[in-house]
This record gives sequence, C-alpha cells and structure tokens, in this order.
Amino acid sequence: KEGLGTALVDAVVRDIPAVATDAGGTRDIFPINKKLVSPDDVPEFCRQVEEVVTNYQSAKNISRSFGEFARSRFSIKTMVDGTIAVYQDIIGDTTRSKGPAI
Repeated sequence: KEGLGTALVDAVVRDIPAVATDAGGTRDIFPINKKLVSPDDVPEFCRQVEEVVTNYQSAKNISRSFGEFARSRFSIKTMVDGTIAVYQDIIGDTTRSKGPAI
C-alpha cells in the first residue's frame, strides 16, 4: 500500500512502458489520459500487460509523453523547490533566498 511508488516513477521518467493500478499516488504520475487499472481487476491488469508485451514499440512511443510529464513533475529541481516552498510557507517567509543550483 505504497502512497507513491518510486519504482513506477523511475520507470516512467525513463520512458519505460508501465501498467499501473489506480491506487495511492499513481494519478500524480500520469496525465488524465492514462488508463489506470482498478486494483481489484486482475484480468484487466493482465490484459494491459499482454498489450504492452505484444505491442511494445507502440507502448514505448505512448510512454514518451508520460515520461516528459513525469520528468517535469518529479525532477530534482521541482522537488527541491516544492520542499523549500513548504518550509517557507510554514515559517511565513514570502521571500525566496537564492541558494545553490542543484
């Protein structure tokens, strides 16, 4: 019951086709047009895995758009900026210090 599976993020940012269930933070990884499988629908999960294996090149092409989205959303810079923003919000600091680039 992982909130946001990092293995899935790792695959998606590398444009590796993935079949995923609609659970936890999976929707944060994919744009709205990705068909996610209900966690209880084992036959559909298997069907989607078979589809990826059977039509790998097509799945690879489709996964590139998800990879672009994930790379922009889960880059180190984006994650660091988000974390800094949370801390600044907590302490009430509206100015942003210019720290070293990562």
